[in-house]
Formats: sequence, C-alpha cells, structure tokens
Amino acid sequence: MMSFKFADIQRGKLAPVVRLISRGFCLATTFRNALYDRRILPVHPSSLPVISVGNLSVGGSGKTPLVRAVCSILKEGGQSPVVLIRGYKGKEPGPYKVNPKEDTAEKVGDEALMLSQDFTVVVARDRFAGARYIERESLGSVIILDDGFQHRRLVRDLNILCIDASTKDAVDDLVLNRVLPYGRLRESFSDGISRADIVVLSFREQSADAERYKTIKSALPKGIKTYVSTYKVKAIKSLAGGAPLEGKQCKGMQCVAMCGIANPEGFKSTLMRHGLELKGWFAYPDHYAFQEKEIKGIAQRYPDIPIVCTEKDGVKLRHLSASLLSKIYVVHISAEIDPFPEFQSAINATLRHQG
Repeated sequence: MMSFKFADIQRGKLAPVVRLISRGFCLATTFRNALYDRRILPVHPSSLPVISVGNLSVGGSGKTPLVRAVCSILKEGGQSPVVLIRGYKGKEPGPYKVNPKEDTAEKVGDEALMLSQDFTVVVARDRFAGARYIERESLGSVIILDDGFQHRRLVRDLNILCIDASTKDAVDDLVLNRVLPYGRLRESFSDGISRADIVVLSFREQSADAERYKTIKSALPKGIKTYVSTYKVKAIKSLAGGAPLEGKQCKGMQCVAMCGIANPEGFKSTLMRHGLELKGWFAYPDHYAFQEKEIKGIAQRYPDIPIVCTEKDGVKLRHLSASLLSKIYVVHISAEIDPFPEFQSAINATLRHQG
C-alpha cells in the first residue's frame, strides 16, 4: 500500500501554496496557545498528579513505548498509574474504564486496548471529564495523559515531550519549523518546546544517531532536561499462547511481517536490526481494522512461515480462528531511556513536589 510522505509535498508543484496554508495554521495554533497561556481559555487542575506524554508531530514518534516506560517507573515506585487516552478510532466517547479481556479495538481504540493489557486505562474524548472520572472512581494515584501535549484544558505537573529523531526528514521538519500541512508539526517548534519540562529524543535504533542528535540538541533551549530513547525487541509471543521467544532467540528467525501503524518503516527496520529475516512485508494504514480473509490470504501465501506484527495490531487479531492464531506472533518492543536513573528521578521528583 502507498504511504503518504510529506517530502512529496515539499518537493511538489503545490509546495508554495501548501506552505502558505501552513503559515496560516501555525498562526492559528499560536493564537490558541496564547489564549491558554493568558488564561483567557480556562484550564482546570486535577486533585491527582498529572504527567503528560505527547509530541509535536503527527505520525509515530515513539510516544507509546515512552508511556509504558513512565507507567512502569511509577508502578515500581508503589504508585497506581492510570492512562487517560482519547481512544482514537474507538466508538466509546467515555469516560470509560477499559476492560482488557472483553473490550474490542472497535469500541475503545487499539492503543487504549493495548495499554490496558498492562495498566489501568480510561478512554475519554473530554480529557478533563476523564480526569474527574478517575478521581471520582478512585482508579489510581497518578494520571498519565497520553498524547496530551496539545490538550491544554487539563493542568499537568510534568510535560514530557517526545521528539521523533528516527529519520532526517523528521528532524528537518522540526528544526525548519515545518507545520501542517507542509510538514509534520502540529504547532510551531518554539511554542511547543516552551511548554516542555523534559524532552525525550526517540531514535528507535539500538543506539542514537550522532548527527541527528547533534542537530536537535543544538535547536533545544539550553538547560532543558534531554534524554534518549532507543528500541529493543523484548520478546516475541504467539497469539495462541506458549513460551515467548526472548530477544536473542529471535536472531535469524524467518518471518512475514505486517503492521497497521503510523510508521511502518520504523517497525520493519527494528525487526531487521534485531536479526529477523523478512520473507514478506505488508504495511497497512494506521489503526487498520484487519479482516480475517486478509490474514488468511497471507497465511496461505506463506504456509510454513510465521507472521509477526506489533502489539497494537495483535490486540485486533484476537478474534481470529485458532488455526490462524497459531501462526501469528506479536513483537514486544520496549523503550530504553538513557540516562535512565536521571529520568526515573525526574518522574519520581514530580510526585514528591506535587505531594
């Protein structure tokens, strides 16, 4: 399937027109931010600590693994984190607590369902109403606002900004301030970075690219806490159950890969870097609703080779027949943050300060 590329717009004949539209969008978001900054538009605090994890750009930025990392730090520290998420593509407006065993991606959204396998998750299109629901129902001790960087109505105690540093195009969009629809940015870089308490540069590689790191670092305000996030394949688990394959066991594994995520090439490169041998590759649009006949077609085309997918895709495939489930393996990826002790301390310090 064809994927949309901002680079095609930037090099196309309509680039001057799109750039003009981009400037208008940038002015509109700057005006909106100014209204919130001056409290002309109201903001509301929660009685619980709120940690926002978000980004400046559309598409995959490595935010979800970062949300998981933050939740894990909090759980290890004795807290009960609750992820507050919009539930994109789900029909449930909320506020609603996700049931990880009974709910479907169609109802609550694939990201919400995926995160609910490990953490308490509440979907709410109105995040402020969602926060009140969490407080009222005593669902946890701290709220993790997923993809909440541009959601200004809810006051947060810590703003974590995840920046996509996985490609040169993503970095160029940032430092050259390419705002939608000319580039990936949802708002101007200067507006967004001014609200960030912590910046996490998401590389997805096993190590940070020195040139991209230097480019972004030079554009950041001096003194802002900056961390690096890289990806690691933690395990590969069969949807039919059984013992998982650990990261080292995956090397040399022949497979067919498929995904319906914002950055399919990122998933593909992660698999290849970890030594998996791809015999087939199928990329679908983000949040894609897979049909059984599609999966069956792939399985018939590659009868003796396992199919691997992302966790976000895996939660949408649980309805498949037992014979298909036995062929599908879910790749579990974790974010490794460096320096981790300092990042962990920054998260915990927020709670001590709030308390």
